[in-house]
Amino acid sequence: MTGARLRAEDVQLSFKGVMALRGVSVAARAGELLAVIGPNGSGKTSFLNCVSGFYRPDRGRILFEGTDLCRRAPHAIARLGVARTFQNIALYSGLTAIENLLAARHIFFRSTFLEAGVFIGRALREEVAHRRVCEEIMDLLDLQSVRDRPVGMLSYGWRKRVELGRALALEPRLLLLDEPMAGMNVEEKEDMARSILAVMQQRELAAILVEHDLEVVMDIADRLVVFNFGEIIAEGVPAVVRQDARVVDAYLGRR
Repeated sequence: MTGARLRAEDVQLSFKGVMALRGVSVAARAGELLAVIGPNGSGKTSFLNCVSGFYRPDRGRILFEGTDLCRRAPHAIARLGVARTFQNIALYSGLTAIENLLAARHIFFRSTFLEAGVFIGRALREEVAHRRVCEEIMDLLDLQSVRDRPVGMLSYGWRKRVELGRALALEPRLLLLDEPMAGMNVEEKEDMARSILAVMQQRELAAILVEHDLEVVMDIADRLVVFNFGEIIAEGVPAVVRQDARVVDAYLGRR
């Protein structure tokens, strides 16, 4: 795909002989929300784990802006501009919402230990600049009402939004969203969908969304890729993919 920010080529992944991904090729463009759907165990999260460096494919390449990610550590991939959220929330529960966002900014700090200790000069300037970035994200995701509350005291839906904010604090050019609406009620899903759309409208990033709620996916995704048994069985705009017979059989069920 011309102009793709991420391009996965012939990615294969296995676990002790069990094939998780079978020659998967996917591309995502800047400004595009690409949804990856499929039954449980179809390889969706395994694909995200390959992109973010948690798994190393047996074969193939995953290129982010021309750089192959397959042999890079997760922290190195994050520094390149790839951020993600997780199925299971992984926040610092004892810290406040704003502190969780600030924690993600550590990769941008350049001040020395001594400068940070006395909190003058460069350390002070960096603190002000990073707080400004985090406050903008808090406004974007409507998190100001829980700004100073410990994350462990927040509802599930709020914590999911804080986790999205923490990913954005890394200033990604590729955002990986692993079931950001799992376990939410209808109102929380609507809030999260609005937050994701606001992010896509205001930031020129590519986003890959793994999600089980097909109604939400069909409403907000620009394009769909459908996995089944580690293979891609369909790809295209939502209106076309939802009518594909292979998708109906594998994921939606026969009608």
